[in-house]
Amino acid sequence: MDLSIAEFHNIEDFTDTPTGKLLQRFPKPVREHPETNALAHLVMTKSAGAEIRFVTDAPRVRLCLSALESDSRIYVFRGDFIHAEHIVPAGKTKWLLLESPVAFSYFTENRFAKSRFAPTVWRIWLGRESVVFGGLDTLGFPVRPPSPEEKPATRWLAYGSSLTMGANSFFQPGCYTEQTARQLGIDVLNLGMGGSCHFEPHLADYFANRKDWDFATLRAGCNMIGTYEPEEYKRRLEYFLQTLTAQTPHRPIAVIGLSTDLLHFAKEHKIWQHHTLAYCKINEDLAARFPSVHFWEKNDLMPDHLLYTTDFIHPDDAGHSQIATNLATKLRTSGIAPASRLPEKNEKHSS
Repeated sequence: MDLSIAEFHNIEDFTDTPTGKLLQRFPKPVREHPETNALAHLVMTKSAGAEIRFVTDAPRVRLCLSALESDSRIYVFRGDFIHAEHIVPAGKTKWLLLESPVAFSYFTENRFAKSRFAPTVWRIWLGRESVVFGGLDTLGFPVRPPSPEEKPATRWLAYGSSLTMGANSFFQPGCYTEQTARQLGIDVLNLGMGGSCHFEPHLADYFANRKDWDFATLRAGCNMIGTYEPEEYKRRLEYFLQTLTAQTPHRPIAVIGLSTDLLHFAKEHKIWQHHTLAYCKINEDLAARFPSVHFWEKNDLMPDHLLYTTDFIHPDDAGHSQIATNLATKLRTSGIAPASRLPEKNEKHSS
Protein backbone atom coordinates (compact mmCIF):
# COMPACT_ATOMS: atom_id res chain seq x y z
CA MET A 1 0.00 0.00 0.00
CA ASP A 2 1.39 3.38 -1.04
CA LEU A 3 1.11 5.73 1.95
CA SER A 4 3.08 8.54 0.28
CA ILE A 5 0.00 9.74 -1.60
CA ALA A 6 -1.39 11.48 1.50
CA GLU A 7 -0.36 13.06 4.77
CA PHE A 8 -1.40 11.09 7.84
CA HIS A 9 -1.55 13.90 10.36
CA ASN A 10 -1.11 12.94 14.03
CA ILE A 11 -0.32 9.33 13.08
CA GLU A 12 2.96 7.80 14.21
CA ASP A 13 2.42 4.11 13.49
CA PHE A 14 0.78 1.96 10.82
CA THR A 15 -0.12 -1.55 11.94
CA ASP A 16 -1.11 -4.21 9.41
CA THR A 17 -4.63 -5.63 9.77
CA PRO A 18 -6.67 -7.84 7.42
CA THR A 19 -8.43 -4.74 6.03
CA GLY A 20 -5.52 -2.30 5.83
CA LYS A 21 -3.35 -0.13 8.10
CA LEU A 22 -4.50 0.64 11.65
CA LEU A 23 -3.70 4.32 12.19
CA GLN A 24 -2.17 4.93 15.63
CA ARG A 25 -1.09 8.15 17.30
CA PHE A 26 1.76 6.63 19.32
CA PRO A 27 4.62 4.37 18.15
CA LYS A 28 4.75 0.79 19.36
CA PRO A 29 7.65 1.27 21.83
CA VAL A 30 5.62 3.93 23.64
CA ARG A 31 2.32 2.00 23.55
CA GLU A 32 3.94 -1.18 24.84
CA HIS A 33 6.37 0.37 27.31
CA PRO A 34 6.30 -1.51 30.64
CA GLU A 35 5.18 1.64 32.49
CA THR A 36 2.29 2.45 30.14
CA ASN A 37 -0.90 1.96 32.14
CA ALA A 38 -3.26 -0.83 31.05
CA LEU A 39 -6.07 1.35 29.65
CA ALA A 40 -3.60 3.44 27.66
CA HIS A 41 -2.64 0.36 25.65
CA LEU A 42 -6.12 0.59 24.12
CA VAL A 43 -6.56 4.38 24.07
CA MET A 44 -3.26 4.91 22.27
CA THR A 45 -4.63 2.92 19.33
CA LYS A 46 -7.52 5.35 18.84
CA SER A 47 -7.34 7.94 16.08
CA ALA A 48 -8.65 10.96 18.04
CA GLY A 49 -8.11 14.13 16.07
CA ALA A 50 -5.99 12.41 13.42
CA GLU A 51 -6.52 13.29 9.78
CA ILE A 52 -5.86 11.93 6.30
CA ARG A 53 -4.94 14.90 4.10
CA PHE A 54 -4.48 15.01 0.34
CA VAL A 55 -4.81 17.24 -2.71
CA THR A 56 -6.25 16.12 -6.03
CA ASP A 57 -8.15 17.59 -8.96
CA ALA A 58 -10.30 14.46 -9.10
CA PRO A 59 -14.02 15.38 -9.06
CA ARG A 60 -14.74 12.17 -7.17
CA VAL A 61 -12.64 10.09 -4.79
CA ARG A 62 -13.15 6.70 -3.21
CA LEU A 63 -11.82 6.23 0.33
CA CYS A 64 -11.78 2.87 2.11
CA LEU A 65 -11.97 2.86 5.92
CA SER A 66 -12.72 0.22 8.55
CA ALA A 67 -13.72 0.49 12.20
CA LEU A 68 -12.68 -1.86 14.99
CA GLU A 69 -14.76 -2.36 18.15
CA SER A 70 -16.74 0.90 17.97
CA ASP A 71 -18.58 2.87 15.31
CA SER A 72 -16.35 5.60 13.90
CA ARG A 73 -17.66 9.00 12.91
CA ILE A 74 -15.74 10.39 9.97
CA TYR A 75 -15.86 14.10 9.15
CA VAL A 76 -14.86 15.32 5.70
CA PHE A 77 -13.47 18.84 5.26
CA ARG A 78 -12.29 20.78 2.27
CA GLY A 79 -9.86 23.26 3.68
CA ASP A 80 -11.49 24.77 6.76
CA PHE A 81 -15.00 23.89 5.64
CA ILE A 82 -17.07 20.91 6.76
CA HIS A 83 -18.34 18.95 3.76
CA ALA A 84 -19.84 15.67 4.96
CA GLU A 85 -20.17 13.23 7.85
CA HIS A 86 -20.06 9.44 7.57
CA ILE A 87 -20.37 6.59 10.06
CA VAL A 88 -18.27 3.45 9.65
CA PRO A 89 -20.00 0.71 11.68
CA ALA A 90 -18.00 -1.31 14.21
CA GLY A 91 -16.32 -4.32 12.66
CA LYS A 92 -17.16 -3.20 9.11
CA THR A 93 -15.31 -1.87 6.08
CA LYS A 94 -16.88 0.97 4.14
CA TRP A 95 -16.03 2.70 0.89
CA LEU A 96 -16.86 6.41 0.99
CA LEU A 97 -17.50 8.35 -2.20
CA LEU A 98 -16.31 11.93 -1.84
CA GLU A 99 -17.50 14.42 -4.45
CA SER A 100 -15.76 17.74 -4.89
CA PRO A 101 -18.05 20.59 -3.76
CA VAL A 102 -18.91 22.83 -6.70
CA ALA A 103 -19.38 26.00 -4.61
CA PHE A 104 -15.62 26.54 -4.36
CA SER A 105 -15.59 27.35 -8.08
CA TYR A 106 -17.88 30.34 -7.50
CA PHE A 107 -15.17 32.38 -5.75
CA THR A 108 -11.75 33.85 -6.40
CA GLU A 109 -8.74 32.71 -4.40
CA ASN A 110 -8.99 35.84 -2.24
CA ARG A 111 -12.17 34.42 -0.69
CA PHE A 112 -9.92 31.90 1.11
CA ALA A 113 -6.90 34.11 1.83
CA LYS A 114 -7.48 33.96 5.60
CA SER A 115 -8.06 30.21 5.77
CA ARG A 116 -5.91 27.87 7.87
CA PHE A 117 -5.89 25.32 5.07
CA ALA A 118 -5.92 25.84 1.34
CA PRO A 119 -9.40 25.09 -0.06
CA THR A 120 -7.93 22.37 -2.27
CA VAL A 121 -6.92 20.22 0.73
CA TRP A 122 -9.18 17.28 1.53
CA ARG A 123 -9.10 16.61 5.29
CA ILE A 124 -10.58 13.36 6.57
CA TRP A 125 -11.04 13.97 10.30
CA LEU A 126 -11.12 10.53 11.95
CA GLY A 127 -13.08 11.05 15.15
CA ARG A 128 -12.32 9.43 18.50
CA GLU A 129 -12.27 5.70 17.70
CA SER A 130 -9.84 3.31 16.01
CA VAL A 131 -9.73 3.56 12.22
CA VAL A 132 -8.12 1.33 9.59
CA PHE A 133 -7.05 2.88 6.28
CA GLY A 134 -7.81 0.57 3.38
CA GLY A 135 -6.95 2.72 0.39
CA LEU A 136 -7.57 5.88 -1.63
CA ASP A 137 -8.73 5.77 -5.25
CA THR A 138 -8.74 9.03 -7.23
CA LEU A 139 -9.96 7.24 -10.38
CA GLY A 140 -6.83 8.00 -12.37
CA PHE A 141 -6.23 11.58 -11.27
CA PRO A 142 -2.91 12.58 -9.62
CA VAL A 143 -2.89 12.89 -5.84
CA ARG A 144 -0.33 14.25 -3.37
CA PRO A 145 0.03 15.33 0.27
CA PRO A 146 -0.49 19.03 1.07
CA SER A 147 2.54 21.28 0.76
CA PRO A 148 3.72 23.34 3.77
CA GLU A 149 2.15 26.45 2.22
CA GLU A 150 -1.26 24.76 2.18
CA LYS A 151 -1.50 24.17 5.95
CA PRO A 152 -0.63 25.94 9.22
CA ALA A 153 3.01 26.50 10.11
CA THR A 154 2.60 26.29 13.91
CA ARG A 155 1.88 22.99 15.67
CA TRP A 156 0.48 22.57 19.18
CA LEU A 157 0.95 19.33 21.14
CA ALA A 158 -2.09 18.79 23.38
CA TYR A 159 -1.62 16.06 26.00
CA GLY A 160 -4.51 15.35 28.32
CA SER A 161 -7.50 13.24 29.25
CA SER A 162 -10.82 12.45 27.59
CA LEU A 163 -11.60 16.18 27.64
CA THR A 164 -8.67 16.72 25.28
CA MET A 165 -9.87 13.82 23.12
CA GLY A 166 -13.19 15.67 22.83
CA ALA A 167 -15.38 13.54 25.08
CA ASN A 168 -19.07 14.53 25.08
CA SER A 169 -18.70 16.96 22.19
CA PHE A 170 -21.52 15.70 20.03
CA PHE A 171 -19.97 17.34 16.96
CA GLN A 172 -16.54 15.85 17.45
CA PRO A 173 -14.54 18.46 15.46
CA GLY A 174 -16.15 20.98 17.84
CA CYS A 175 -13.95 19.75 20.71
CA TYR A 176 -11.96 22.45 22.45
CA THR A 177 -8.63 21.42 20.90
CA GLU A 178 -9.88 21.76 17.33
CA GLN A 179 -11.78 24.98 18.05
CA THR A 180 -8.74 26.53 19.77
CA ALA A 181 -6.50 25.61 16.84
CA ARG A 182 -9.02 27.08 14.43
CA GLN A 183 -9.24 30.36 16.33
CA LEU A 184 -5.45 30.67 16.44
CA GLY A 185 -4.83 29.56 12.86
CA ILE A 186 -2.58 26.69 13.94
CA ASP A 187 -2.44 22.90 13.71
CA VAL A 188 -2.97 20.56 16.67
CA LEU A 189 -1.49 17.20 17.55
CA ASN A 190 -4.23 15.75 19.74
CA LEU A 191 -2.60 13.32 22.16
CA GLY A 192 -5.55 13.05 24.52
CA MET A 193 -5.66 9.87 26.61
CA GLY A 194 -9.21 9.31 27.84
CA GLY A 195 -9.18 7.81 31.34
CA SER A 196 -5.47 7.07 31.08
CA CYS A 197 -3.58 10.36 31.21
CA HIS A 198 -1.16 9.28 33.93
CA PHE A 199 1.96 11.30 33.05
CA GLU A 200 4.26 8.28 32.79
CA PRO A 201 7.89 9.49 32.68
CA HIS A 202 8.67 7.79 29.37
CA LEU A 203 5.97 9.94 27.73
CA ALA A 204 7.85 13.08 28.79
CA ASP A 205 10.99 11.68 27.14
CA TYR A 206 9.01 10.83 24.01
CA PHE A 207 7.41 14.28 23.75
CA ALA A 208 10.74 16.01 24.34
CA ASN A 209 12.39 14.04 21.53
CA ARG A 210 9.68 14.85 18.99
CA LYS A 211 10.62 17.72 16.69
CA ASP A 212 7.20 18.39 15.16
CA TRP A 213 5.61 20.72 17.76
CA ASP A 214 6.11 24.34 18.75
CA PHE A 215 4.34 24.53 22.13
CA ALA A 216 2.50 22.11 24.41
CA THR A 217 -0.33 22.06 26.90
CA LEU A 218 -0.50 19.41 29.61
CA ARG A 219 -3.90 18.64 31.18
CA ALA A 220 -2.76 17.38 34.57
CA GLY A 221 -4.37 15.35 37.32
CA CYS A 222 -7.91 14.55 36.22
CA ASN A 223 -7.18 10.86 35.51
CA MET A 224 -4.85 10.52 38.50
CA ILE A 225 -7.04 11.57 41.45
CA GLY A 226 -8.19 8.58 43.43
CA THR A 227 -5.36 6.45 42.03
CA TYR A 228 -2.09 8.24 42.74
CA GLU A 229 -1.13 9.78 46.05
CA PRO A 230 -0.11 13.45 45.86
CA GLU A 231 3.58 12.56 46.22
CA GLU A 232 3.44 10.42 43.08
CA TYR A 233 1.47 13.07 41.19
CA LYS A 234 4.19 15.57 42.09
CA ARG A 235 6.97 13.20 41.04
CA ARG A 236 5.45 12.58 37.63
CA LEU A 237 4.48 16.16 36.80
CA GLU A 238 7.82 17.43 38.08
CA TYR A 239 9.65 14.98 35.81
CA PHE A 240 7.56 16.15 32.85
CA LEU A 241 8.40 19.77 33.52
CA GLN A 242 12.08 19.13 34.18
CA THR A 243 12.40 17.08 31.00
CA LEU A 244 10.51 19.41 28.69
CA THR A 245 12.01 22.65 29.99
CA ALA A 246 15.55 21.24 29.94
CA GLN A 247 15.43 19.56 26.53
CA THR A 248 13.13 22.00 24.74
CA PRO A 249 13.66 25.39 26.43
CA HIS A 250 12.63 27.23 23.26
CA ARG A 251 9.20 25.56 23.20
CA PRO A 252 6.63 27.02 25.66
CA ILE A 253 4.70 24.78 28.05
CA ALA A 254 1.38 25.37 29.82
CA VAL A 255 -0.17 23.15 32.50
CA ILE A 256 -3.97 23.02 32.76
CA GLY A 257 -4.76 21.80 36.25
CA LEU A 258 -7.83 20.90 38.25
CA SER A 259 -10.27 23.37 39.79
CA THR A 260 -11.33 23.63 43.41
CA ASP A 261 -14.26 26.00 42.94
CA LEU A 262 -16.93 23.26 42.92
CA LEU A 263 -15.62 21.17 45.81
CA HIS A 264 -17.84 22.86 48.39
CA PHE A 265 -20.92 21.55 46.57
CA ALA A 266 -20.03 17.90 47.28
CA LYS A 267 -22.20 16.20 49.91
CA GLU A 268 -19.19 14.25 51.16
CA HIS A 269 -15.50 14.90 50.96
CA LYS A 270 -13.69 11.74 49.94
CA ILE A 271 -10.39 10.89 48.30
CA TRP A 272 -11.33 12.72 45.08
CA GLN A 273 -11.78 16.02 46.87
CA HIS A 274 -8.70 15.55 49.06
CA HIS A 275 -6.54 14.71 46.06
CA THR A 276 -7.88 17.67 44.09
CA LEU A 277 -6.90 20.08 46.87
CA ALA A 278 -3.48 18.45 47.25
CA TYR A 279 -2.80 18.41 43.50
CA CYS A 280 -3.70 22.10 43.20
CA LYS A 281 -1.32 22.97 46.03
CA ILE A 282 1.42 21.00 44.27
CA ASN A 283 0.76 22.96 41.09
CA GLU A 284 1.22 26.20 43.02
CA ASP A 285 4.56 24.98 44.36
CA LEU A 286 5.73 23.81 40.93
CA ALA A 287 4.67 27.11 39.36
CA ALA A 288 7.13 28.86 41.67
CA ARG A 289 9.89 26.42 40.73
CA PHE A 290 9.26 26.55 36.97
CA PRO A 291 8.62 30.24 36.21
CA SER A 292 8.82 29.67 32.44
CA VAL A 293 5.82 27.29 32.59
CA HIS A 294 2.30 28.72 32.59
CA PHE A 295 -0.18 27.21 35.06
CA TRP A 296 -3.93 27.59 34.55
CA GLU A 297 -6.91 25.96 36.25
CA LYS A 298 -9.80 24.46 34.37
CA ASN A 299 -12.04 27.08 35.96
CA ASP A 300 -9.97 29.76 34.22
CA LEU A 301 -11.08 28.25 30.93
CA MET A 302 -14.68 27.25 31.70
CA PRO A 303 -16.05 29.42 34.51
CA ASP A 304 -19.69 28.68 33.62
CA HIS A 305 -20.65 25.68 35.79
CA LEU A 306 -23.81 25.04 33.77
CA LEU A 307 -21.96 23.93 30.64
CA TYR A 308 -21.36 20.34 31.75
CA THR A 309 -23.07 17.18 30.59
CA THR A 310 -24.83 15.05 33.20
CA ASP A 311 -21.65 13.29 34.33
CA PHE A 312 -20.53 16.72 35.67
CA ILE A 313 -17.03 15.93 34.44
CA HIS A 314 -17.13 16.65 30.73
CA PRO A 315 -18.42 19.86 29.13
CA ASP A 316 -21.14 19.93 26.51
CA ASP A 317 -20.61 21.51 23.09
CA ALA A 318 -21.08 25.02 24.52
CA GLY A 319 -18.55 24.20 27.26
CA HIS A 320 -15.99 23.10 24.68
CA SER A 321 -16.55 26.40 22.88
CA GLN A 322 -16.04 28.41 26.06
CA ILE A 323 -12.83 26.54 26.86
CA ALA A 324 -11.57 27.11 23.31
CA THR A 325 -12.25 30.85 23.36
CA ASN A 326 -10.59 31.36 26.74
CA LEU A 327 -7.67 29.06 25.98
CA ALA A 328 -7.02 30.75 22.64
CA THR A 329 -6.98 34.10 24.42
CA LYS A 330 -4.55 32.87 27.08
CA LEU A 331 -2.24 31.25 24.54
CA ARG A 332 -2.22 34.42 22.47
CA THR A 333 -1.82 36.98 25.26
CA SER A 334 0.86 34.94 27.02
CA GLY A 335 2.91 34.90 23.85
CA ILE A 336 2.79 31.10 23.56
CA ALA A 337 0.79 31.05 20.32
CA PRO A 338 1.11 33.45 17.39
CA ALA A 339 -0.47 36.86 17.94
CA SER A 340 -2.17 36.64 14.56
CA ARG A 341 -4.64 33.89 13.74
CA LEU A 342 -3.22 33.70 10.25
CA PRO A 343 -0.24 31.50 9.36
CA GLU A 344 2.40 32.89 7.06
CA LYS A 345 1.65 31.17 3.77
CA ASN A 346 5.31 30.88 2.81
CA GLU A 347 6.68 29.95 6.22
CA LYS A 348 7.65 26.32 6.53
CA HIS A 349 7.58 24.46 9.82
CA SER A 350 11.01 24.37 11.37
CA SER A 351 12.34 21.11 12.69
